[in-house]
Amino acid sequence: MSIALKLLEFLVKGKLLKLGRQSCSDGRKAQLEVERKFCLSDDEYESLPEKLGSLGFTAAAAVEMTDTFLPTIDDKEMMRVRVEKGCCVSHVTLTAKSWFTTPDGGRERQEAERQIAAAVGQALVLAGRLLAGSALLSLSKYRQMFVGKLSGLACVVSIDQARELGQYSGCYLEVEILVPIGADVTPAREQIAAFARELLGDGREPVQLSYREMLKLSLQEQ
Repeated sequence: MSIALKLLEFLVKGKLLKLGRQSCSDGRKAQLEVERKFCLSDDEYESLPEKLGSLGFTAAAAVEMTDTFLPTIDDKEMMRVRVEKGCCVSHVTLTAKSWFTTPDGGRERQEAERQIAAAVGQALVLAGRLLAGSALLSLSKYRQMFVGKLSGLACVVSIDQARELGQYSGCYLEVEILVPIGADVTPAREQIAAFARELLGDGREPVQLSYREMLKLSLQEQ
């Protein structure tokens, strides 16, 4: 089984490696995903789009997302096939994430992703299901995305309605800034923390669990 899982990871990361080579050839560097997630009340969920607009953020997309998680040898790593459907967009994205230790001793996610053909996504999910011997972890959410800048740093803000997570289902805010590997991540962390305080007030702590971890815990509690 481990050999088969290694083969699946080789196929996934091989596809993503091509994107990495293209990024290097056009001068871009591999990046870290500095991202923080916060719980939202229903009232905050309704009011945030207007508030973001007043702060210079522009609505980029509103999509229904379905994430299916492929099995990995190391549970700390993540491989995902995401299907996005909206009024003007429909595509499939392959993503791999792993933890990266920053120079200050902290940790952030290193992310690689690219769009793939729907048939390729279906084949990867089928292969993952056969290797796992059962249905794969999968969740859906409705996401509104906004783009803007925080002190010159490009930022993506997502407002989610996450479902199928048991007690963790609900509304969430995600704030993300991409930072090249090797660059100082402190400004991005500080800008996200300050922005969250501006949007939600003082004392709102980030949610430490990923959606995948929430899903796992909700299934264990059933």
